[in-house]
Amino acid sequence: MRAYQCMMGDIQDMEVLLAALNKFVQKEEVNAASARRLKQELVRWRRLLIQIYLNAAGRLRRFWPPPGLGQPTQKRKIKAHESIPASPWHRR
Repeated sequence: MRAYQCMMGDIQDMEVLLAALNKFVQKEEVNAASARRLKQELVRWRRLLIQIYLNAAGRLRRFWPPPGLGQPTQKRKIKAHESIPASPWHRR
């Protein structure tokens, strides 16, 4: 669950950063080409973060048993190498 929260947090952080950049560019005199390149790079990273999350989203079902089955009878610890992929922003 922690990995899911980190992935969603990374996407939210990028949204906040993009909003801050837009606000800064409106208030301050900046080089338009530089601001555009930075925004393009941030949008590219946001797309990557969203794709990482979407690729791992199906694994969320592992946390709950199917409806009607109650609690699982056998717990299996998921090893780090088979868990949710790490975000490029966080190291494990």
